[in-house]
Amino acid sequence: MLLSIIIPLYNCREYINRCILSVYSQGLDEHDFEVIVINDGSTDGGERLVEELAKKHSNLVLFNQENQGLSAVRNRGIEESRGKYIEFLDADDYLTPGNMERLLKIATDNDLDILVFKTRVVEDTIGTSTELQEESSPKDFKMSLVITGVDAELLKTVPEYVLSVNYLLMRRQLYMDLNLRFDTDISFGEDAIVSMQLFYNSKRVIVTECDAHRYVNRSSSLCHDRNKKVQTKRVRSYRMSAIQFNTINEAYKARSSQGYELQRQRVNLFAYFYLYGTFTSDIPTSELREGIGEFRENGIYPIGGFERFGYTGIKNKILRTFCNCGWLFIMAHRIYKLER
Repeated sequence: MLLSIIIPLYNCREYINRCILSVYSQGLDEHDFEVIVINDGSTDGGERLVEELAKKHSNLVLFNQENQGLSAVRNRGIEESRGKYIEFLDADDYLTPGNMERLLKIATDNDLDILVFKTRVVEDTIGTSTELQEESSPKDFKMSLVITGVDAELLKTVPEYVLSVNYLLMRRQLYMDLNLRFDTDISFGEDAIVSMQLFYNSKRVIVTECDAHRYVNRSSSLCHDRNKKVQTKRVRSYRMSAIQFNTINEAYKARSSQGYELQRQRVNLFAYFYLYGTFTSDIPTSELREGIGEFRENGIYPIGGFERFGYTGIKNKILRTFCNCGWLFIMAHRIYKLER
């Protein structure tokens, strides 16, 4: 088995057919790959559509479980997988035709640990056959020579490569050797923590310009949820991500000073998201004070810049300066909360 495509499913009935059909438009022999769909307690009946597709494809497997969250689903997918390489695909996203066959051949021919491909953001429209037939990449797309994971990280400066594992073919054995899994206590930023460790421990990586993936900008997705409870969980996750990211980055500091500085900007970005996010969540001022204290103890606060990830505007610079004002920032937070 060369490839395991793992699809977490949670209330994406409208999108799951398009997602799975895109996998079967890749030109791969069904004996060479498997599709693992893990239904994480959906309530919209999307799993029944998967069951119908599974009758047509013997390499499509559905697992049902109670709702445990994306990290737990991905962890189970890793355990259930049998492929040499793993690819994570969200149920509301899809792959463009024919590219995975080409990318998998590059990965196997070069015995890669990781192969990086690109994505493109598209608006939320329910899929049609036209979408799956679009021209996605030139026939001879550019790609790096085989490089180390640390060197590859230095190339990962565009936003679509910043956090997600969805744009990578990854050797399954890497997860096993590192005993690496997604943190089930973190619901936002867990991708970045895993991908950084994968890259730092990869000796053979190729970065391509093949835009093999489509990220659907869905207003109803968790990332766009403005519910206070969801926002509070998200902001707390940013705090945990900043701390974990920083700890891992410090451990790998000796491998590459440039790589360390790039990852440090990610740490800064998570810390920044946490600090200003406390205003739009239910996090009390006492917890904010604890967060700033924890950042200080870990050498994260005052937070530095994160320009390499596209946050170069004057608004972000002003907000970062305000976040670094210490007692003034805390006082403003207390007053804001009282007025609310």
